[in-house]
Amino acid sequence: MMDHKLEIMINEYFDGELQKEKEPFLFTQLSQNNEAREYFKKLHSVESAVKDNLEEFPTELENSIFSAISEKSTIEPKVDFWARYGNAAFAYAFSILMLAASVFLYTNSVKYEERLQQTTIRVEQQNEMINLLINGLPETKIEDKFDDQIIIQSNL
Repeated sequence: MMDHKLEIMINEYFDGELQKEKEPFLFTQLSQNNEAREYFKKLHSVESAVKDNLEEFPTELENSIFSAISEKSTIEPKVDFWARYGNAAFAYAFSILMLAASVFLYTNSVKYEERLQQTTIRVEQQNEMINLLINGLPETKIEDKFDDQIIIQSNL
């Protein structure tokens, strides 16, 4: 059974990333492990097949690809307004609604404050009138007799 660390070392070897001091250990492990040796052979055959099939890339094809890319990069893609600015538009609309609601509530609170002040003035005037009436009444004398009669006399 092949160890995961051994598999990583084989991959690093074919990528050219394995340190030189680890190569003897890798080849020692390959001589002892048949599964790892088979994996090494498969990667080696893939590497050699890729090297054999490498051809020179035509410069004409390369130039046409680059020109096509530059032509497409100058064309700006059309972006839907709502897809691009939908969240911002929603936020602005919401803030305008909140501003209108706050102005409405403020004007109503000012009206209620005026009504409260008027009511407070009326209550104070009525309180003064009651005090005047109470203080303006003549003195009343209350007497009781032993036979359960109460006599109330007013000095008018």
